Amino acid sequence: MAKRTRVVALADGRTVRLTAGEVNALKRFVKMNGENGSGPEGHQYDPGHVSYVTVQNLVTKGIFERTPGGVPRFAKGVLSK
Repeated sequence: MAKRTRVVALADGRTVRLTAGEVNALKRFVKMNGENGSGPEGHQYDPGHVSYVTVQNLVTKGIFERTPGGVPRFAKGVLSK
């Protein structure tokens, strides 16, 4: 397990423990795409320099979900109600 973790409260009422790398990855995704995603379809573009393992860990924790094409995007209600 990572040495530095923090407990984060999500907008949907859950609390999860995230590593520093996962928090940085979330910040990069929000900076690149905004909270609702880019464009009218809400696509999430890869901001780069985020490893597949980190994204998969966020999918496992329920923060991201995979679209049918395999693209990760924020799960409903995670960032805003």
